[in-house]
Amino acid sequence: EVEKIDPDFKEYMITNEINSN
Repeated sequence: EVEKIDPDFKEYMITNEINSN
């Protein structure tokens, strides 16, 4: 089963990584 990531969720994760510092 391939995991499908929501584009919005992906952006949220990227933003989260940037803000974690």
